[in-house]
Amino acid sequence: MLYSSPHYRLSRVAPRAVRLVRTAQAFESMEQFVSAHEALITALEPLSGAILVDLREVKGRNDPAFEARMAAYRRRMFAPFERLVVLVGTAIGKLQVQRHMHEDGFTHALVSDSEPEALRHVQGQKSA
Repeated sequence: MLYSSPHYRLSRVAPRAVRLVRTAQAFESMEQFVSAHEALITALEPLSGAILVDLREVKGRNDPAFEARMAAYRRRMFAPFERLVVLVGTAIGKLQVQRHMHEDGFTHALVSDSEPEALRHVQGQKSA
């Protein structure tokens, strides 16, 4: 485990690929949200290559204040990575994350509800 907190778990899945799991733990305040993301960004800073972001445990949010705050952190978290894969659990989640990736300029990102496909892509393998 490269990093662990109540909200995130970060581990290596290949020599140049990591998996970031967003846990089901909700943020209790904006201060906790900011603190959690600043700590996570510090953990991500020395990393590069590919990242698989697993959002299947967390309940989605789409209120405007949260989305605006999260957009700024997404850009800081994911910009250093050459390959970005987001794993979601629902069709609605997939549409929402695809919209976020487009808005953030991560046009190279793959958003998938298939763990095998996500793992292949983050490891640089062709789809089966």
